[in-house]
Amino acid sequence: MRRVTAQRKTLYVGEGTPAGNASKARVELRLAGAFGVIVAGRELPPGEVGSRKARTLLKLLAVERRGLLSADRIADVVWAAADVPPADPGQAVATLVSRLRAVLGPGVIRGGRDGYRLAGEPGVGVDLDAAARYCEHAELRLPAVAAAALAAAAGTPGGGG
Repeated sequence: MRRVTAQRKTLYVGEGTPAGNASKARVELRLAGAFGVIVAGRELPPGEVGSRKARTLLKLLAVERRGLLSADRIADVVWAAADVPPADPGQAVATLVSRLRAVLGPGVIRGGRDGYRLAGEPGVGVDLDAAARYCEHAELRLPAVAAAALAAAAGTPGGGG
């Protein structure tokens, strides 16, 4: 596979496959600021992602992306404000997951009745993970940058040396 990047788009394109192939397109979720879903470099309007409940499910999977979430846990969060919870929470969650998979691609949400989780890199990215990687990279470079600045200051007139 080759990686194609342009502006805020990152697509993973297999040799000989069209870039628009939804099963190979990268999905990005934005949790910082307004929630957003980007598929193949295009931000989806909320209604295209799914219902309010489907978007809540996707947010929950993104926030708790390190673990497997039971259908009961998902139903507790998604239907928290409902006067009447679904009669069969497992079926209701499975229906929401099926609808999200139809929009985002079959590999974005992993699992089944025993629990669900968000797939990881390279197919699915979360902005908070990218931010954490940038911070780690900056922290690793900081000692070298500080040492270079100190050396430069020591070698200049009035810079302490």
